[in-house]
Amino acid sequence: MKINGLNVVDAKRPMKIKITHNDVLRGKTKAPDACAAARAWVRQGNCTEARVHLSRTYIKRGNRYERYLTPLSVRTEIVAFDRGAEFAEGEYRFMPSPTVASRSGSDTGRNKPRHQKKRRKAYHVVSGVRPHAMLDTHTG
Repeated sequence: MKINGLNVVDAKRPMKIKITHNDVLRGKTKAPDACAAARAWVRQGNCTEARVHLSRTYIKRGNRYERYLTPLSVRTEIVAFDRGAEFAEGEYRFMPSPTVASRSGSDTGRNKPRHQKKRRKAYHVVSGVRPHAMLDTHTG
């Protein structure tokens, strides 16, 4: 995967980000690269650019982007923030995104007998918030 022609790699270690009142005041709604969380990443000197989406966060360091999982607590704040409420100040911990090897476990359901395969449940799509990360990234 690439963003603006730069490779995306999985982050190696967790990061704590402190979102301040100033980040919240200057943050923009429905803007993954300018919200309160993205501003906090850049303000703390952890990166030169940040894109915080509902499920993944992309941090630009040097000539690549590092991928983190967006914590559920931040996801909740993003939904509230994008819909007009304030983003709660505080410290949030971003975990590295799991590697492809760990995502492709042996129990994928491909080789199970038909009666053992479970039907996927419909999932809720959150509306009125920033675009999904895969729709917003620019491939190059």
